[in-house]
Amino acid sequence: MYAYFITLIYLILPMIPAGALFLSFAKSKFLPILGTPINEKLFGKNKTYRGFTVLPLFVGIFISLMTLLEPLFGDALLYRYSEVNTMLFGIIVGLGFAISELPNSYFKRKLGIPPGKQPDKYKVLFIFLDSFDAAPMVILIYWLYFHVTFSFVAFSIGLSILIKIGMNNLLFLLGIRKNKF
Repeated sequence: MYAYFITLIYLILPMIPAGALFLSFAKSKFLPILGTPINEKLFGKNKTYRGFTVLPLFVGIFISLMTLLEPLFGDALLYRYSEVNTMLFGIIVGLGFAISELPNSYFKRKLGIPPGKQPDKYKVLFIFLDSFDAAPMVILIYWLYFHVTFSFVAFSIGLSILIKIGMNNLLFLLGIRKNKF
C-alpha cells in the first residue's frame, strides 16, 4: 500500500503545478486567440483551445521535470516517468485530461447549467462528476503506458478524486479558481 501511495503521489504531482499554471495562464488572457471556445453551444465558453494546447504543454514540461526528482523516491516507485518519452507522454496526458472534461460540460449545457456553475438540483452528483471526469481517462493513459495493475488503478481512482477535490478547494482559497468545485 505504501508503494501505491508514493507512486500515485509521484505520478499526480506534475498535474498540480501544471493545472495551477494553466489556470493562471487562462486568466491572463495572453494569446487571446486560444481563449476561443471550441464549441460554445455544446460545451460552454470555458472549454477553449487553451485547454487543448497550453495544458498539455504544461503537463509535458512538469512530467519531464519529475524525472529529476526520481532519485529522491528510491525504490518506492512502482512506475517511473523516466521509462517513457516524458514530453510526449505529458502532452498525451494533458490532452486526455482536456478531452475528459467535455462530456460533463456537454451534459451541463443540455441541462441549461451555466458554464462554471453547479446546479441547485443534483448538486452533489455534479460535484462528484466534476471531480471524477478526468481521473478515469488519465489513469487509462497510465495503464496503457505503464501497464499498471488493476489494484493500482482502483486505488488511484479513489485517491485521485479526493486529491482533485482538495486541490480545487485550495486553488479556490488562493483565488486561482472561481469556485470550490
